[in-house]
Amino acid sequence: MSGKNNSDELCGGCIYYPPNLPREYYSPADWQALQAMECVHECLPASECCGAMRKTHCDLVDLREVQATLKNND
Repeated sequence: MSGKNNSDELCGGCIYYPPNLPREYYSPADWQALQAMECVHECLPASECCGAMRKTHCDLVDLREVQATLKNND
């Protein structure tokens, strides 16, 4: 799998990218296991699997909007 920097760039807006998951909804053990993964679906960044599974928003959160807001606040 690729390094974390590439994952951050390619996957940073995906809701299945472990750093984007809400910590408070997982037990400490589950959180640690998820954070060791690059993708909760075990896809490689930019792979066919990634293209089929990648999701940047859901009914509750649009990470692209959140990221834009964070960048504007820097």
